[in-house]
Amino acid sequence: MIYPIKVYDSSGKLTKSISSEDASSLYWGEVMYTRNALRHIEKEQAIVTCASCGKEFPRRSSTSKFCSVKCQGSAHQAYLRRQYREKVLATNDKAKIIDGNVRFKVDCYCGKTAYRKSPKAVHCSILCSRRAHSSKYAMKRKAKMATAKNSQ
Repeated sequence: MIYPIKVYDSSGKLTKSISSEDASSLYWGEVMYTRNALRHIEKEQAIVTCASCGKEFPRRSSTSKFCSVKCQGSAHQAYLRRQYREKVLATNDKAKIIDGNVRFKVDCYCGKTAYRKSPKAVHCSILCSRRAHSSKYAMKRKAKMATAKNSQ
């Protein structure tokens, strides 16, 4: 509710009296309309740059940062990758970043040192893994054959 307004001149004489209805219509009709209109014009004219791809786009809301859902998703994935890297590097002493990816140090039985994607990797390559498994199973087979010959 707006009360009636009295306007005085510099000598203190009453020059104008505005009723509460007129004051209310002035405030709510013109002032608020002007504020909303200016806000609406500013929104339409606001062109911002996408935080993910760098493309310029008209802002749909005052907090828009991305031009599309795809850009928002890719930015979120990048954020999650950064979080993962920081966590792994802080907790694992064998972790290292190579070409932007997290790699883990592997000391293979063949004597080589390699960096692999998995922290559970044991061998430097697939070929080395096959050699290790084939030699392990070959030794088991030889041991079985030797025990079989000894028991006969």
